[in-house]
Amino acid sequence: EVQNKLKKLFEIAYFVAKLELPFTTYENLCGLEMKHGVDLGQTYRNDKACKNFVLTISENVKCDLTDLLTSCRFIGVMADGVTDVGTREVEDVYVRFLENGEASNKFVGLKECPNAKAPGVLQAIGEAVKGVDENWKQKTVSLGSDGASVMVGKNSGVYALLKREIPYLLSLHCVAHKLELAFQDAAKDVVLFREAKELLQGLWKYYHYSPKAVRELKELAQSVGDRAYRTVKAGGSRWVPHLERALTVLLTKNFQLIVLHFEHAVEARDSSKDMQGRAQNYLKKLKSYKFLAFLHLLLDVTKEFSHVSLLFQKNDVSVPEIQDRVNTLNAALDAMQVRPGTHLREFQQSVGEDGTFKEISLTRQPNDVVSFTNIRESLINATKQYMNNRFPNFVQDPVLKAVATVSHSTITLA
Repeated sequence: EVQNKLKKLFEIAYFVAKLELPFTTYENLCGLEMKHGVDLGQTYRNDKACKNFVLTISENVKCDLTDLLTSCRFIGVMADGVTDVGTREVEDVYVRFLENGEASNKFVGLKECPNAKAPGVLQAIGEAVKGVDENWKQKTVSLGSDGASVMVGKNSGVYALLKREIPYLLSLHCVAHKLELAFQDAAKDVVLFREAKELLQGLWKYYHYSPKAVRELKELAQSVGDRAYRTVKAGGSRWVPHLERALTVLLTKNFQLIVLHFEHAVEARDSSKDMQGRAQNYLKKLKSYKFLAFLHLLLDVTKEFSHVSLLFQKNDVSVPEIQDRVNTLNAALDAMQVRPGTHLREFQQSVGEDGTFKEISLTRQPNDVVSFTNIRESLINATKQYMNNRFPNFVQDPVLKAVATVSHSTITLA
């Protein structure tokens, strides 16, 4: 009976840790379970008991991981610098290995760095991995990181220091991160790209922080028999999928409603001068043919990047899949140079002879078509160039080049 009670208390503590809840929540959850008729006893029902339970569970999980790694011949170590809730600079460390023939990523731990330099970071990584496998250096074949100079520096980075002890060590830059850096590099010099991001971020703030604006948009949607969708923030970690969703909501769902709402805000003058000024600025951009054409081009490009980014973020993604998707993405970009993408093509076909799009009159300059064509060529060419710059390993590194030629579908087990 005592063992059964302790099992339930351990499960509640695990729930608290899994959802990253404060330990003080544990006592309230125990009280709720007691109210539901669950007998938990009268002891081990405070936050200190929860902490001890979680530490015990942690040690048990660590022992299980040690058993798994003991049987592994090779492992990959992945690390990234983060700041914990105590505002300490720590390394977030994972290991990657084969478990029952499948790639598996396991969390090793957080270790505080003595300093932010390479020796301090390496010490933290070493202490973390050594806690689950004493012989980790004999098994480690790769170091995964975010590509920061402190990690991948050829002379004094963590990779360089570790390679002195592991001569065959590979340095792998997070492919999802590299993908977004390639797109960011290509777009950074395009003025319309910066304006597009500012517009999307501004639209999100305009409706996120103004209940009045949201109410007016919903009322407008109801009056025309339509539905208003929530604007999406165009930033955040792995921002390309966020940008793609923000563009999708604006261009395929909310465009006409938002333009009509801004026209009303400018004419009615029933909001603050700041809100009126923003509405007028956004309205000018949204009614510009060239700017709208660029937004649709951007949606086509980000959709291609978003699909690849989401695949790269999967735990079981393999080198052959990465190479295949990089090649597919380059082919899609080549196709966009010959023929506009789906959304840009639909936009160009939807603009009437009178210059209207979804019943909205657009402003159009004589040289807009030529100017936009040049921008499209420049963006796509730069994107392909930076993609090749960011993903040279599959051509230059003999190990990755060899692995990239292997497909799961061609492997036959004897």
